[in-house]
Amino acid sequence: MARGLVGLICCFALTVVIFTDSTAAVTHTVGDTTGWTIPSSPEFYTDTWEDNKTFRIGDKLAFNWSGVHNVAQVSTEADYDNCNTAAARVLSSTSPFEFTLNTTGDHYFLCTVGTHCRSGQKLKLEENGEREATCEFHVDRALNDNGAGAGVVMTALGGTKMYYAISFGFKASNNEAEYEAMLVGLKLAKELEVMRL
Repeated sequence: MARGLVGLICCFALTVVIFTDSTAAVTHTVGDTTGWTIPSSPEFYTDTWEDNKTFRIGDKLAFNWSGVHNVAQVSTEADYDNCNTAAARVLSSTSPFEFTLNTTGDHYFLCTVGTHCRSGQKLKLEENGEREATCEFHVDRALNDNGAGAGVVMTALGGTKMYYAISFGFKASNNEAEYEAMLVGLKLAKELEVMRL
């Protein structure tokens, strides 16, 4: 019984770690190694840097720069397109700065220093919703450790599978009546504070 319980706890702990890591927020460094600066191409941030990135609620944007810059946010696409710095709310004038995406929809960032925005130092990104679970679980009777446990299979969305056989140290059954009797016995043992079955 103890071996099975330890196995079950280990499996659960591993599952929680894997599941938490697979759905954890991502920190995106804006501009990667280029950083937050006047880009060589006016469309660098929106067309080159943002390409193939997915942004979700909880993700963070890390703005890093040297020199005189800031990070400001505007609320409309028109203000973004026209570099309307008068409508911008400056978020930080100090590097590094980290912004957490906590609302759905489009986000518009720009630098309000001089003509930096008109020179392409601006970023429009679309947040793609809440983070989804990346794995699913099912029981596989073929992995039941010769009738003395249960087989658990975790399948990631990419198709990778992890198999784990949980051993209870006593014969289990696929018979529903025997299973119910076993559960009643476990409940009774717990109530009587029996340490071993």
